[in-house]
Amino acid sequence: MKYITFSIIFLVLISACVQEEEPLTQVRISGHSHIYQFEHDIRDALKFPVNNIVAVNEMLWNTNKLNVVFNGSSKEDNRYFSVVMVNLGKLQTFFAYEGKAFNFNTFPVYYYTDSKWYNGRTNEAIPRPSLEEATLWLLGPNTGARGNGIILLNNTIYLHGTSYKNLTLAADKLVLTVMGISRMEDIPGYED
Repeated sequence: MKYITFSIIFLVLISACVQEEEPLTQVRISGHSHIYQFEHDIRDALKFPVNNIVAVNEMLWNTNKLNVVFNGSSKEDNRYFSVVMVNLGKLQTFFAYEGKAFNFNTFPVYYYTDSKWYNGRTNEAIPRPSLEEATLWLLGPNTGARGNGIILLNNTIYLHGTSYKNLTLAADKLVLTVMGISRMEDIPGYED
């Protein structure tokens, strides 16, 4: 009995010492009056892989037009992709403060179902676009995501997530990558 009481007291003391960290969901960038708000804890987003951070960053900094592509066959993923695009809107604000034009509302959006392609802004059927320029290809849990993160191949950034949360965390990772944040120490004013 004495050992059980001692064990319980020991566990209570240890649990009191272990404090759960507050989620970190905001970033302030030096020279920007805007506070960038993220849906999830930034620490979780930073864990997502990017196969070539430097090239992804350069591609987005060097383009004024970004094709956005997704498989439109899943209503669930289509809703997720809408949220991802809203979350990626932080890039527009970030680039504006940095003096770069980057307007998501003017970028071409394409989706496909089976073998038919559509203009994502008008829903009109179109021939398959060439996609030779910088492209962001969204892959969700029902439309081809086999993992979570960001992969750059040729001139296409594949942003993929196996769930809503993973897809939105991957979008946050892309935003943080462009902001030059790949680890917690890169966040201005962050103290461990």
